[in-house]
Amino acid sequence: MVESNVGLGSALAEGTSLRGDFGNPISRGMQLNMQNDFAQLQQEQAKQAKLAKVEEDIAKFSSIDSGQWYDQERGRKVKKYIDENMAKAIEAKRSGNHVEAERIKQQIKNEVQVQRGVDMDHRSLNKPSSKSVTKLQAQKDYNAGGGVNAMMEDLRKYGDFSYVEDIDEESGSFKIKDIPNPRLGSTISREIKTRIAPLAKTKAMGKSGTANLYGIDKDSDAYKQERQAIIDKVLLDRNAVYATMHTPEFKAYYDDFLGKLGIDHEEANQADIDEALDGYVSKVYDMEEAKNYVKEEKISSGGSSKTNSNYFLGGKNVGRWTFTPNENGATKVEVEGNASASPIFSGFIGDKKVDKKLLKPIVKYIGDDMFEVSGLEDIRGILVPTKEPIRIPKSEIVNIFKLSEDGLKANFAGYKPKGAAPKAQGKKESYPSWKAKNPSGTPAQYKTYLKS
Repeated sequence: MVESNVGLGSALAEGTSLRGDFGNPISRGMQLNMQNDFAQLQQEQAKQAKLAKVEEDIAKFSSIDSGQWYDQERGRKVKKYIDENMAKAIEAKRSGNHVEAERIKQQIKNEVQVQRGVDMDHRSLNKPSSKSVTKLQAQKDYNAGGGVNAMMEDLRKYGDFSYVEDIDEESGSFKIKDIPNPRLGSTISREIKTRIAPLAKTKAMGKSGTANLYGIDKDSDAYKQERQAIIDKVLLDRNAVYATMHTPEFKAYYDDFLGKLGIDHEEANQADIDEALDGYVSKVYDMEEAKNYVKEEKISSGGSSKTNSNYFLGGKNVGRWTFTPNENGATKVEVEGNASASPIFSGFIGDKKVDKKLLKPIVKYIGDDMFEVSGLEDIRGILVPTKEPIRIPKSEIVNIFKLSEDGLKANFAGYKPKGAAPKAQGKKESYPSWKAKNPSGTPAQYKTYLKS
């Protein structure tokens, strides 16, 4: 055996034909060893490549920048979650637990997807301005657990006046309308203070001590006309109407309105919406009226205007006139301390010009700067009521009583400078209701309708 080994050594030393010929046994053995080593190397490299691919797939999530999220705090939490679980997935892969690694990998993907969706919802819910009437509704429904389903229900019920502008049923993404608060109550309140509050208090409401109480007569033509004018003005403002319909208050009224009719939201038509809108605006009007104008006013037995210097030219009631409104929208005029005082009125009865001395005259404004006066006249020593009232111009009233514009407004119901005569008329339709019946009608034509 040794001899054989020596012989092999000698042969190698002497440079025999074994010197590199890979056909000989020794070379073939070396070749096989190298091939085995190379194969093992390739396998290891392939294993490392697969591991690297897994690591790469998972590691891409770690590149998420929290600044790319609407809610950056959520972004930071997601990043932390990814880092922690990515390490677990890599470790599972290295240990040969490929199933666990894939499970964790999928878990990471699912969680990121969910959090991305929540972040997009958060962005959409907060996009409308803080003054929007739709923002709080959407947030309330969403946070109550309804999510997108609650929004779809709002869209089903209210259609064009839902707070939802757009919604993708497949992805769940949505967009909320940004509708500013119309502040309907404030608008109506200003109109009431301008148009209703100045109306003369002509209706007796009782007494307070020795003083009489008078309030605005809501059955008077002047009041009804002004009230309807305010409501119609609101209904003609398309922007105000559109915004009002998006408010939760109107929606609640609309729900109740349909409920009383026994109508489902999807069965309701435009006429139902218009009627509900008319009723809602009227309701808001009544609420604001109760808050914003003095219903009752104390008037002494001597008359309210005798002590108000702003009611008279020159700031003084030189004629000592007292003015007492009655329930018919007219005003009884007397002279303090002189019950027999009889002012002379110049005007017309029909086309005939007349001059009449009247005791205890009763004056009523009829519009267009004209008044009617009746009273007691002396016929051969006998006081008898006038058969027909005398029509006299505003200038005559001012000349006799020395009243200012404020005085005319305070003492004669319905008075307006150069105003039209109050007319008794039935309730006019709101613009939406009228428009529904007259699709091609214009705002100008609607105004003509109101005046008819």
